Amino acid sequence: MMSTDLKAIARLGPRACAMLLSGTFGIVVGGPLALALFQSWLDPQAWKGLGALAGFWIGGGSNMMAIKEGVNCPSEVFSPVIIVDSVVGYGWMSVMIALSGYQVVVDRWNRADRRVIEELNLRMATYQKENSVPLTLLSFAMMLGIGFVASWCCMWLGRQIPEWGSVFSEFTYGVLCVVFVGLWLSFTPARRLENEGASAVAYGGLYLMTATMGAAGNLYQILEAPLFLAVGVVWVAFHATCLVVAACLLRAPMFLFVTGSQGNIGGVVSTPVVAGVFQPSLAPVGILMGVLGNIVGTPAGLLCAQLMSWVAHAYFGDAADGPPPPPV
Repeated sequence: MMSTDLKAIARLGPRACAMLLSGTFGIVVGGPLALALFQSWLDPQAWKGLGALAGFWIGGGSNMMAIKEGVNCPSEVFSPVIIVDSVVGYGWMSVMIALSGYQVVVDRWNRADRRVIEELNLRMATYQKENSVPLTLLSFAMMLGIGFVASWCCMWLGRQIPEWGSVFSEFTYGVLCVVFVGLWLSFTPARRLENEGASAVAYGGLYLMTATMGAAGNLYQILEAPLFLAVGVVWVAFHATCLVVAACLLRAPMFLFVTGSQGNIGGVVSTPVVAGVFQPSLAPVGILMGVLGNIVGTPAGLLCAQLMSWVAHAYFGDAADGPPPPPV
């Protein structure tokens, strides 16, 4: 968050931002609707795993772990959602890549204004020319120092705020504080650390965390919980429908459809890959769309988890919270 360039994101233009937020709306609303369809056959605590998946599908893995810890998601409902992301999430990414050869046909059918692609090329020219400098030991130490100190202070502050409901725990408040402090630091000279590779350092930690999540998965559990896959398919279908409606209303080209979707479901890591397949010169747009998805991901993911909690409680009552903690 500290290295977020909000000015560069603003240069994407309202149409690009509207497409990404339409995809976010599809995830936030589609998740509870899909859960409601299958809730009676799922574990009472399934909403916790799907709520964590909502974080993953709005910005990336860091949001997923934040929501997982915030709702105290048990491993037996967390493992299947990792498989759902692998099968449904990356399956949807494969579909979008396969459609890259039809973007001109689709844009002609939609009467899309492809001038927005040219405008984005011009807007990103300055962004692509942004200079970078080699990473030094001093700047690396500053990155780690700011990260650890700010995180500790935010988690301490989160423990001072009373818990509310099944989602907004002390950890959740701490994560929200981290998001807002990171955005605040992006307006300070600390953002210049991005020129020395702050994002690369952060991605290293993100890859380790992603590997940890993958190690928690159990491929055999997908045979025991096929309903999670069905929830994921319905969920992504609603997300795609929202994007189709938005693209028709805004006359947005297919490039903005796929980056708006992948900026949510794929995050910063895979969005530039998809963007590069559709428009090789606009891969940086994919990065910025992924960053925007990461910014809105934590609060939007928490909102989705809260909506899912209400759905689960409507079916199972207090059983949706799981067994009470053991006495101290």
